[in-house]
Amino acid sequence: LLENLQFQGDDDGLGTFYNGENILEDLFSSYNYYKSPMLNQWYFLKYKDEPYDFVNRIFDKAPNNNIIVHTLLIETIEKNTTGTNHDYYDDNFANYVYDLIRDENGMNSKHFTIEQKARIFCYFANSEYKMREKYRQYITSNVWDPMPWTCLIMLRCKEIYQYARTHKYFGISSPKMMEELEHEGFSDESDGPDPE
Repeated sequence: LLENLQFQGDDDGLGTFYNGENILEDLFSSYNYYKSPMLNQWYFLKYKDEPYDFVNRIFDKAPNNNIIVHTLLIETIEKNTTGTNHDYYDDNFANYVYDLIRDENGMNSKHFTIEQKARIFCYFANSEYKMREKYRQYITSNVWDPMPWTCLIMLRCKEIYQYARTHKYFGISSPKMMEELEHEGFSDESDGPDPE
């Protein structure tokens, strides 16, 4: 795909080895290029054991302090989630969003405002709704938690939930979808996800 490149060295004449993998790594991690699903997938798989690095890139801030949401990174996580393998989704993505919204475990290092957290909540709810609809049969067989993470956030982060609701979910999420998630979760609160 990409050819090996070599710069001239100063002392030993060997040069600095800079190959295709280094180029891909720089594109993703140094230049924050997330517009290629193939590059996103490559990075996701390469650093699957270091999930914080990937999920921490999903929500960012522009120089003017506006929120940036890299939806293709969310889609990468979704594509790597299955009915029987949702650990990365729950243990890393959902837990990250939950901690970020609650300002816990240093996850809100970018200092998102209440409005930005409410928007993050809506983007996460959209993703979770899509995943739960796709893998509904696994919820009934208790492979997935009966209570959505979205409901846990509704219960434990009421200020964020109310802010999103008051602003009609910013047009990011539909009120009908949120009602469905709320109804699904509150029908069996005791079997919710465990963020601890």
